[in-house]
This record gives sequence, C-alpha cells and structure tokens, in this order.
Amino acid sequence: MMFMQNELPPLTAYSEEQRQTAMTKYHVIAPYLRSEKTLAVITVDTGIAKRTLQYWIRDYEQFGLKGLIRKTRSDAGKIHLDPEIVVAIEQLILKYRRNSLTSIH
Repeated sequence: MMFMQNELPPLTAYSEEQRQTAMTKYHVIAPYLRSEKTLAVITVDTGIAKRTLQYWIRDYEQFGLKGLIRKTRSDAGKIHLDPEIVVAIEQLILKYRRNSLTSIH
C-alpha cells in the first residue's frame, strides 16, 4: 500500500514496539506541550538534546503520534558505492580469479 509523502499509515500499521517508542517520546515532550516545563528543563531532566526535542515537537504537532514513529529510509539495506568503485572491484575479481572475495576486500 503506497502513501503520499505527507500522509502516514494509521497507527495500527506500525508494530507495538514502534507505538510504545512513540508514546515514550510523547511522555517526554508532553510537559512542554502543556506549558508545564521548558525545553531546557526537559533537556536537563532527560539528557535528550534540545534540538531532538524540537524535532519531536514539530513532528507531533504536524502528524500526531504517527509523527513520533521513527521513519525507515527508502534505501535501507542497500549498499551505496560509486560507479568507479564497482568497476574497480569487478576488474579485481576478473584479474585475480583465484583470490577469495575476502582477500580482494
């Protein structure tokens, strides 16, 4: 199922662990949202960087709890190599066929 860039799947589409992590983040920023604490106080209390808290607040205000769920990269698990490096590796493999890939690495 594809979602628009600004549209997130429903909370039920996420794992229980992801939802719990989002709730933990919410509980950290909730005192700020209720004007009970400043970000500086929350930073001292939790040890979480102020900028991180600002990101969480922005994401919560924009998307609700879904905004506090860590996004996965669309290219997760893929290895990124420059084309020149790929060519060099291929040449090494062809030149030294008897060597194992580990020794070439």
